Amino acid sequence: MKYQFISKIFLFLLISTSFTAYAQTFEGWIRYKIVPIKPEIEGVSDSIWQKVLTEKFGEKGYMEMKVYYQQSNYAAEIQAGTEKGFQVYNPKNGLLYAWQTHSDTAITINSKKSRDEFMEIFISEKIDSVAEIPCNQMVVQSAMGKTTIWYNKEYFKTDAKYFKGRVYEHWEEIIQKIGCLPIKIRRETLLSANEQILMDYDEVAVDKKVFTIPKFKVVEENPTN
Repeated sequence: MKYQFISKIFLFLLISTSFTAYAQTFEGWIRYKIVPIKPEIEGVSDSIWQKVLTEKFGEKGYMEMKVYYQQSNYAAEIQAGTEKGFQVYNPKNGLLYAWQTHSDTAITINSKKSRDEFMEIFISEKIDSVAEIPCNQMVVQSAMGKTTIWYNKEYFKTDAKYFKGRVYEHWEEIIQKIGCLPIKIRRETLLSANEQILMDYDEVAVDKKVFTIPKFKVVEENPTN
């Protein structure tokens, strides 16, 4: 169809969706929904955009991501309609591995480098409610766009030492500022925008097997990293 770029959004988000690790007070999982934002393209009405999302992601019209945290470990399951993907972070080498179900190929992101230059952070005095949680706002400005983060320091506390040197998507600077995991994230670039919003969560012990990285025939580095 005319908007074929939507068919690639699952893989793009699978290898670029923001990822975090935590340290001290939170172990468990957080479930988010990821909603692509309608592009400012002439002729793309709200009804057409919703139809595109439904065709790609099913009746829900969005992706779901269930993220597991345990100390410096991170893993995620991502569901987009009938497609399913995974992410697992390796704290030893700083690589995030992403792959789709039944694939023998993984794509890696090196969290220790980034093409997107960090510029500055703005802390807003505005308070919003997200998932019935009062949240502060922070805007991270970079060379390629901006990221708005909604957070509450009483939820999902984390230790900044686990983010030292993690420059990809500017997580080192973000966690130093807020000391917790985000409740909502809005990412905006010249080419795309999406929102990642808390749905539910559980503070529970996580089996270490969740963070196991399978052996792949092919491991490729994300060329946009």
